[in-house]
Amino acid sequence: MGGALPRRRRELQDRLAALRATKGGEARAHEAPVAPDRVAPPAERGAVTPASPCDLRGGGVPVRPTVDPLGPARERARQERPPAEEGPAPGAEGSGRGPGSPLTRLDREARRRASRLRAARRSGAREGGAGEAGMAGVEGRAVARSRGGPDPATLEVDEWVDPATAPSDHFSPDFPDRLPFGEEVRYFDLETTGLGVQAQIALAGIARPERGGLRIRQLFSFDAAQERALLEKLLDELEGATLLVTYNGRTFDLPFLRRRLAWHRLPSPGETLEHLDLLLEVRRRHRREWEDCSLGRAERQLLGKERTGPDVPGREVPLRFRDVSAGAPSSLLVPVTHHNRIDLTSLVALHRWHDALEARAESG
Repeated sequence: MGGALPRRRRELQDRLAALRATKGGEARAHEAPVAPDRVAPPAERGAVTPASPCDLRGGGVPVRPTVDPLGPARERARQERPPAEEGPAPGAEGSGRGPGSPLTRLDREARRRASRLRAARRSGAREGGAGEAGMAGVEGRAVARSRGGPDPATLEVDEWVDPATAPSDHFSPDFPDRLPFGEEVRYFDLETTGLGVQAQIALAGIARPERGGLRIRQLFSFDAAQERALLEKLLDELEGATLLVTYNGRTFDLPFLRRRLAWHRLPSPGETLEHLDLLLEVRRRHRREWEDCSLGRAERQLLGKERTGPDVPGREVPLRFRDVSAGAPSSLLVPVTHHNRIDLTSLVALHRWHDALEARAESG
């Protein structure tokens, strides 16, 4: 054991001398040999420069430097990499971004949102004009304000629709000139800012039969205070109703409404209010033959109508409300208003379809 350590030290010193010779350092032939039973102190060995391929630490034990075997390949790849087209280089001070970093993805999304806002400002007048097309059968305050969406003072649209002269995408082609339902019925549809627990009501559409036509009231909100005012108006509209008609209301509209009412500490609608979810009726009869039972498919298959005018997919509704809240023109909400209006009129037509099937089943 005692002789093994001097031999090991001698081997290490020999390796150190070989490495120095390989690196091109001085031969140090004049240096005195190291006795096998001791290690020369640093003053005798000479100082090891930073460029030396190894260092001596911990009492003369040489430590090999960490050498990256892929260093030359990395350097070649760096030199062959094409320069970036624009923006700071990844890792540069102030950038903190790489090609796939989350910040870069957020930048792209922000640019897309800004582009959408600019396009909205340019096309605001065009969308407002399209919102007035085909409104011959609609009267009320909404016509005068269709250029700018909801009334800024009341945050609502109030209109009366005549089935006899309404556009073709409002009711089914064989719909009668007068609504065959009493004024105790309410048709209800929600548009929200999302699906999460913190989402709020952006638009509540509620309609009721009135004077043989359909009175549609659409209530808007952009913050919590406006949402509370919306809910109070909605509760007033539900006063005296005995039947509430929705499409997927059992799963979405009513649970969402109750959650927001509870958040604002407002009472829920009375238990005497009967609920008819037409999605359940459509699904019960056609789920095996249809690819899906969406309201749009029910409109095409059961009512024989196609949506026209400034409509918008339901998934875009939250984005448009966020853009308007960020400063985009309120004309962005004209297609949302139209989308919600068509949902409500389709509920009326599907309610008639449902009652006809029920009457046929009872008579047959």
